[in-house]
Amino acid sequence: MWSKLQKQLYKIISPDIDFQIHCSVYKTKSAWTAGQKAGISKKREQVPRYWITVNNEIVWDFPNMFLDDLSQDNTNTIRETYFFPTNYFWVHNVIQEYINTPRQDLLTVSFKEDKYNLVNTLRKYDKRISKYIRREL
Repeated sequence: MWSKLQKQLYKIISPDIDFQIHCSVYKTKSAWTAGQKAGISKKREQVPRYWITVNNEIVWDFPNMFLDDLSQDNTNTIRETYFFPTNYFWVHNVIQEYINTPRQDLLTVSFKEDKYNLVNTLRKYDKRISKYIRREL
């Protein structure tokens, strides 16, 4: 499923940009422990990481760039345990919705599930949007 989504996304990315999107899933004991303590899970959690690189530099990285935003009590608990009580399918949903968005609506449509600025990152590299407009994003 992920590789199919990647291929679809790469088709709309400007070919003159070295753009890559990645997904890895980490199984963490600390996430499992945190889940048990929070009463959320009794099994080992799988924590996905999604990141975008442009010219080998990371320009968007979820959840790493947003760890403090995800922490509800502003402590290092989430950073230390790498456990997040959230649904990660929003990344797939937003990417698919973005790909399916008609060209004329790319700059105006609102993506409700995108709370972490993924769409604005995609817009910067989308060949369907003029390169002059992309510079302004």
